[in-house]
Amino acid sequence: MIEGIEILGYYGKDNRLVHYKYKDAVFWSLTESFEGYTVKDFDRLYQEHLKLVEQLKESENARKAKYAAMSEEERKSYDESMRAIHERWQDEAETNWVLYQKDKKKL
Repeated sequence: MIEGIEILGYYGKDNRLVHYKYKDAVFWSLTESFEGYTVKDFDRLYQEHLKLVEQLKESENARKAKYAAMSEEERKSYDESMRAIHERWQDEAETNWVLYQKDKKKL
């Protein structure tokens, strides 16, 4: 085992997915791929993670600036749209959970 890796769990049929922590980031990989990773691979994944975190911060700052520039009416419309999207995602997640539980019982 490579130093600095913390296994958080194995998931899926035949433990095909591994959930792990490297440095301060959490990742998912196919177990087959994970077992072949070297320190260089983990460092590459971590650097990609840091770039993504930076991109997400930039995106969030841009969203906040755009929101601040909206009129009261635009904000209400935007907020309502975001609420509707969130509800749809939540409904879909709940449906997927129920289906997953049914499939899990079949295994």
